[in-house]
Amino acid sequence: MRDLYLNFGALMAAAWYAKKRRQQPPPGKNQVLQSRRMEDEVYRQNRPRSEALEEVRRTCEAKFPLIENLSRDIFQSLYSLNIRHNEQSELSPLARRFNRHILGEIMKSPDYPAMKSICEGRGYQSMESTAEFMEQVAENLDELLAAANGGNKALDALEAQERRAAQLLRDLKEQAREHESNPSPALEKKLLKTANRLDSKERQVERLTARAPSSAASS
Repeated sequence: MRDLYLNFGALMAAAWYAKKRRQQPPPGKNQVLQSRRMEDEVYRQNRPRSEALEEVRRTCEAKFPLIENLSRDIFQSLYSLNIRHNEQSELSPLARRFNRHILGEIMKSPDYPAMKSICEGRGYQSMESTAEFMEQVAENLDELLAAANGGNKALDALEAQERRAAQLLRDLKEQAREHESNPSPALEKKLLKTANRLDSKERQVERLTARAPSSAASS
């Protein structure tokens, strides 16, 4: 791919560059679904009552660190009258790779619509149904994790490219600060090269995101 920014003036004039200068790498969210404070409180109050969920957590946490986050998402999907998803780009790699996929499989299951209909707005019923789904997850965890990886390893490649893009962004911001304090032709050349590499890497990430296994939870 040809470089987009062929000289330093073009880079300085680009809106993309100004945006990247301000951008901070967002902390990866481990929740696939958005939730309000009231909904978080309902979960917090009901969670200690579920011995089944605690057993699932103890059994699966070593193999699947985000097991509790998955539990929270399942509860949210059942309890909330208006299911809202976080953007894929906001999710941590593990949440995007595993939780999004597993949640999608659960929401596509034949039992889900009926359970959803009796759980909306009801904390106790939602927690009980969450425990049932999570027990199924625990029983089939190896298969679910394997399926979430995708047959073409697209998600492995996506994570690797995202890590490289994040490092290039850090490099870009550092080089921009250096150039501001002590400008030089050598720094300009280095900054231009990093900017073009970051632009190319972000395009690769977009293509890999489109190829990654999809699920109902990505809507």
